[in-house]
Amino acid sequence: MFKEKMKTRHLSLDSGKTSLALEQEYWLLIEEMSEEDGYGDWRDWFYCCMLEDKPDDVSLSRHVRLKLAQFLLEDRNNLRYRYVPEYKELGKLAKQFAKFAG
Repeated sequence: MFKEKMKTRHLSLDSGKTSLALEQEYWLLIEEMSEEDGYGDWRDWFYCCMLEDKPDDVSLSRHVRLKLAQFLLEDRNNLRYRYVPEYKELGKLAKQFAKFAG
């Protein structure tokens, strides 16, 4: 039953060809994010955005799931900073702090 919910796609990595099995929802996120970022092919986006900081001791599927969660959390926080008054003020303070720290 678990494998029935997985979709496998093939990739060419520096280490050779491999396959990546993820739930359909993750593949939909990958396709949507690649389109939003202006990539013509999800693979181009994947190679650029998913593989740049992958640790050697973490499986590819785990890394991809965690990275997608990180992207979604960043998007959520950006929306909060833009639309929620309390977060708007925090965003302004964070920018001021970054100026002093830098």
